[in-house]
Amino acid sequence: MIKLKAVSRRAAAGLLVGTLALGTHGAGAQPATPAEAWPSRPVTLVVPYAAGSNPDVLGRYLATELAQRLKGNFIVDNVSGAGGAIGTARAAAAKPDGYTFVLGVESTILLAPLVRPTTTRYDGLRDLSPVVRVGTAPLVLVGKPELPARNLAELLALIRAKPDGFSYGTSGIGTSLHLAGELFMQSAGVSMQHIPYAVSTQIMTDLQGNQLDLAVLPAGSVLQHLRAGKLKAYAVTTASRSPLLPDVPTAAEQPGVKPLDVSVWFGVFAPAGAPAPVMAQMQQALMAALSTEDARRRLQELGIEAAPAPADAFARFLVTNRDQFARLITAKKINLE
Repeated sequence: MIKLKAVSRRAAAGLLVGTLALGTHGAGAQPATPAEAWPSRPVTLVVPYAAGSNPDVLGRYLATELAQRLKGNFIVDNVSGAGGAIGTARAAAAKPDGYTFVLGVESTILLAPLVRPTTTRYDGLRDLSPVVRVGTAPLVLVGKPELPARNLAELLALIRAKPDGFSYGTSGIGTSLHLAGELFMQSAGVSMQHIPYAVSTQIMTDLQGNQLDLAVLPAGSVLQHLRAGKLKAYAVTTASRSPLLPDVPTAAEQPGVKPLDVSVWFGVFAPAGAPAPVMAQMQQALMAALSTEDARRRLQELGIEAAPAPADAFARFLVTNRDQFARLITAKKINLE
């Protein structure tokens, strides 16, 4: 197991210093000059997931907005594989000249380097600089139709009466869904069996077929099933209720459950050392685009809550988020190597 605390402090220091300067020039980066209008050639937004996926749809929406606002050509490059780590690694290794960016999520930016420390070829806080946080997707604890518990209080009573007698499924070991489940159990003082799925769509099949007790899933993926009465929702794992599921309480609303705040998030990053003027223009364009009603509606259709945050605020969020995950990964000895 790597020394997560030491790595986190070193990476955090570099992240904050670089971000507060909005992308200080690094080795190999060429600062923009008055004679160099940016963008003077196509800008690539790497989306480390397959075409047609939710991140891909989001990335293409952002690229369209950037092209209109910055009067340039923005191209989405789908580089999938290894849960998003391959495309993210390619972006991290790209020349920091302001012509390559990447759409990042918590699993690619923070979790992959923590749970695969020797095979992940980048550090998300050291090798990439945050531009803007785009939005968040709340996670929700859902149960099979035949589960007798009508609310979180009754569910916790069932679990406490039969420790490890209930299972919960996620999209895999070391994912944000898995860690959200672990943090939920810590917060509520309960124990369940984790069932990692290689194919995430099978989770829904097993839940609705009453073969799996519970699951931690993004709210957007369960909305239609909840509305159809095919699943039960017990709690969201965020600090406040989600506009996507306004009737579902937070876990911490239940007496005796400690505060919990875990979600899937999306953000735009650049290779560390990208020119400060370019970083500033990207931030301004993205913040303006994400503040519109159209963006809020488009993201909500993808199960994402628009939550634009500029680079400095995003950097602080990243450090806090990474430290939370690192402590849990160390304590639970979660490692995929």
